[in-house]
Amino acid sequence: MTGALLLAVWWPARPAPHGEHAGSDGFPLSNYPMFGYARPPVSRIHTVLGVRPDGRRVPLTPWHIGGTGQAKQALSTARNAVRDGHAATLCAEVRARVTASPPPRPLVALEVVTDAWDVLGSIRPGSTPRSRRVHARCEVP
Repeated sequence: MTGALLLAVWWPARPAPHGEHAGSDGFPLSNYPMFGYARPPVSRIHTVLGVRPDGRRVPLTPWHIGGTGQAKQALSTARNAVRDGHAATLCAEVRARVTASPPPRPLVALEVVTDAWDVLGSIRPGSTPRSRRVHARCEVP
């Protein structure tokens, strides 16, 4: 029984036989590049935040930010707008979506921001970004 278990764990890590793709990924070892290098301790996230009447900043849905249900696509939309100098245009586009389908709580403004997060510290409840740069702000009617 122990031998079978060891064989099952070793099998994906064995040298690839002739004709099999030598770089294939599998349990328990992964050769995907996203797992193969050290990550920086600070991550920069480009996004759009809603500003409530009390001044608190709140995240918006991917649909509000990028017109999509996919979070990574929405963040990519924000990143590209900031990179290309179109943060004000993105703010106006998000405002149009927010006014057409408002979030549950009222917003008085939107901000296109870049937040710098401590990667490990960000998982703690109540954590806040190390820094925030506002690229554009637009009022919500």
